Amino acid sequence: EKKFLPFWKAVESLGAVILVHQGGDTVVNQRINKYHLPNTVGNPADRAVTFASLVFGGVMDACPDLKICLCHGGGYTCYGIGRMDRGWEVRQE
Repeated sequence: EKKFLPFWKAVESLGAVILVHQGGDTVVNQRINKYHLPNTVGNPADRAVTFASLVFGGVMDACPDLKICLCHGGGYTCYGIGRMDRGWEVRQE
């Protein structure tokens, strides 16, 4: 959301670090609540959405020195960056 850009700019200018940690239901809860999937699959999936929103929403371009820690998201990032880059190149939306 563009209305939060002043917040991200302030965080960047202070050199502060933002820590994003999952709390509550994940994207998996609505679909299946077995086998500990909301934690083992849901947390990384939710952080993937957070990561993609920051990148595609322009936050990382506007604040290149922004420091963010996405708990439970690191495992997806190395795979997701290539897929998101490809999607950015070939998709119009």
